[in-house]
Amino acid sequence: MAIGYGAIILLAGPVVLFFLVLTMIGIPLAFVLGLLWILLMIMGKILVAILAGLLLMGRYRHKKTKSDTKMETTGNMILSMVVGVAVTFALFIIPIFGWILAIIAKMWAWALSG
Repeated sequence: MAIGYGAIILLAGPVVLFFLVLTMIGIPLAFVLGLLWILLMIMGKILVAILAGLLLMGRYRHKKTKSDTKMETTGNMILSMVVGVAVTFALFIIPIFGWILAIIAKMWAWALSG
């Protein structure tokens, strides 16, 4: 279900931007929204890479006890990010399968961040 919302953002974004450019008042708004859409495209794969790293490192919401108080941690985020980026980069550079995975990852990240 979350990927469906991401697909709507992926497909409707350029269409909305095109119709905004057609109006004189909408040109600056289309420019700002276009930059935001490009930023979301770039950040989508990074967010999925961090989540993949957290899942691969087994540090997604584990509990840690320290002096009789429980505190929730997510572990070492930088190490998880490096592992996740390495794994997802390796998956995304596969010739045909990789770009399909990248699009699915962007749609999923957009839906989760929105």
